[in-house]
Amino acid sequence: MKKIVNTTNILVFFIIALFISIASCKKDTNCTAQIYVKTQADTNITVPGAWVNIQKYVGEVGDSGFTDGNGMYTHVFPLEAIMDVKVTDNTTTTPRHGIGTIRLSAGKTTRLTVFVQ
Repeated sequence: MKKIVNTTNILVFFIIALFISIASCKKDTNCTAQIYVKTQADTNITVPGAWVNIQKYVGEVGDSGFTDGNGMYTHVFPLEAIMDVKVTDNTTTTPRHGIGTIRLSAGKTTRLTVFVQ
């Protein structure tokens, strides 16, 4: 009888341990930055093809690229950060510029609209 009780206790312990290891979740640390670029003259007009640079310090972690057809640039960073955003629009005869700051939070998508003038 004792052997059956001990075996049952061990089996229950392993089932509980297995359930806890499966049920415990890993926190999402990815931080998504969505940068929207619009003109300051008319805030309803988006700017496709603008150059976006997201970085805090030169040589540090960051990313850069062009906005899509909707004037949006997206990048996923692995950790939280406060980053500077610099935008240059060379699609017009006179280059237009804009700046901003974005606070990235773990597991969240942060949106920032930068106006160029």
